[in-house]
Amino acid sequence: MYDVNAGDVLCRVDTYELYRSDGTLTIKVQEVLTESVYKFRAIPCLQLVESPEQYQGTGGTGEEALNDCLVKIKHVRLVEGVFA
Repeated sequence: MYDVNAGDVLCRVDTYELYRSDGTLTIKVQEVLTESVYKFRAIPCLQLVESPEQYQGTGGTGEEALNDCLVKIKHVRLVEGVFA
């Protein structure tokens, strides 16, 4: 479908911003366009730093991945928790 090297992963990325009293968090939702173990992944990011995998969401759709991510970070302080 896409002309990439074997083992390369090509993604389409949507970006969301979550604003809270303790900071702002960017969430990137990746739609994987090549072979991968998941179809969508949501990754919390603080500036250019991605969160640890435990806070990243996955799902069969972008919405499912984003919701999974939001559930995982819901009660965690952004700067001191997710990116500690």
